[in-house]
Amino acid sequence: MTEETHEALSDARAMADLARGRMEALGELFTRHGAMVRRALKRLAPEISRAELEELGQEVFLTLSDTAARYEEQTRLRAWLYGIAVRKAKSWRRTTWLRRKLLGQHGGTSPGTSPGAASSPEREVAMRQEATRVLNRLPREQRDVLLLHAVEGFTGEEIAEILGIRPKTVWTRLHRARRAALAIRAEQGTAATREGES
Repeated sequence: MTEETHEALSDARAMADLARGRMEALGELFTRHGAMVRRALKRLAPEISRAELEELGQEVFLTLSDTAARYEEQTRLRAWLYGIAVRKAKSWRRTTWLRRKLLGQHGGTSPGTSPGAASSPEREVAMRQEATRVLNRLPREQRDVLLLHAVEGFTGEEIAEILGIRPKTVWTRLHRARRAALAIRAEQGTAATREGES
C-alpha cells in the first residue's frame, strides 16, 4: 500500500468519524492538512494578515466538520479542503472589500506587510465609522445589494432570490452603489481637507 493510499484511507476514516460527531477526528485532520490549507489561503489571498490567516484556516476546518456527512470516500480530502478554502478566501476578500477597496485603505503599508497588520484598533474604528457614513448616504436598494454582496458574500443570483429581483438588476444596483460610494468618499475627503485648511 502506497503512502498516498494509506493517507486517503486514513482521511476517509477520520471523515466518517467526524460525520458521526467524533470531534477528535477534526484535530487529526487539522494536524495532517492544516499547513496545506494555510498555504492555499495565502496563495488565494496574499494580502491576508497572519492572524486573519489562522482564523480563516480554522473556519475551513469548522466547515469541514459541518460538511463531513456529505463527504464521499472516492473524493480526495485535499481537493475537498481546497474547495472550502477557495470559498472562504473569496468570502474573506468580499468582506474586506468595503474597508480596503471602497474606503481606499489598501495604500499606506510597506510592501510585504498586510494592511490588517498595519492598522491600529483606533484606525479600525475610524474606518468602520467612515464605512457606516458612506453606506448611510446610499439609497436603500443600493445599500442592501452592496451589503449582501460585499459583506455577507452572497452571489448575484442569491441576492436576486433574497430580494425578489432579477440578477441583472442586482448587478446594476451593485455597480451604481460602488460608484456612488466612491463619489461619497471622495466628497468626504475633500470636505475634510477643506476643514483642515480653515
